[in-house]
Amino acid sequence: MSGLLILVVAALLAGLARVWFRGSTRAAVPTFVWNGLLIPVVVTLYGAAEVGIATALLALVVLGVVTAVAALATHRPDDPQT
Repeated sequence: MSGLLILVVAALLAGLARVWFRGSTRAAVPTFVWNGLLIPVVVTLYGAAEVGIATALLALVVLGVVTAVAALATHRPDDPQT
């Protein structure tokens, strides 16, 4: 069952990456939601004394949010790709 979950998550991440790669800002909301849902995972990992994994995941969450904000900030409203 966990293998199926891993495949579903991988497919969703691939779709999200494809949308970002095309230059569309439609992936912004799912990116923020995805990273927001990872915050409780980070807290749980810190609570389970998995500091290294929690810190790495927290860094990925921050990087994802910063990247999404930067992509939105540099987006031109007249761009026909969105």
